[in-house]
Amino acid sequence: MEEKRKAISLFSGAMGLDIGLANAGIDVVIGQDFDENCVATMRANGHNVLDGMIQDISAEQLFSLSGMKKGDPFLICGGRPASRLVRQANDLGSMIREGRFLWTMCGWWMRFVPGSLCLRT
Repeated sequence: MEEKRKAISLFSGAMGLDIGLANAGIDVVIGQDFDENCVATMRANGHNVLDGMIQDISAEQLFSLSGMKKGDPFLICGGRPASRLVRQANDLGSMIREGRFLWTMCGWWMRFVPGSLCLRT
């Protein structure tokens, strides 16, 4: 039997993208989110979760909890945070934080060097 392709999900939210990937035969090894309700949902669904703000998470933590190393994942995926913090992006500081999403995902891509990067908007 062929081994499933592995993925890391950042800004996982309620796991919509993760569930779709699983249905497509991709093993989402670990998900990340900072929203306590999203984290609780992921845990309730048996998902391996790294909770916290992405800027506070080290590559070593993600490597350790996922059991992967640089070059292992087929995919790093994630969606732009849609939390109340982003929805209230009416000041310049919030807009700048939201704009960092692309750079954050690129930074994780450089740490893991997956085969693919998927950005959900």
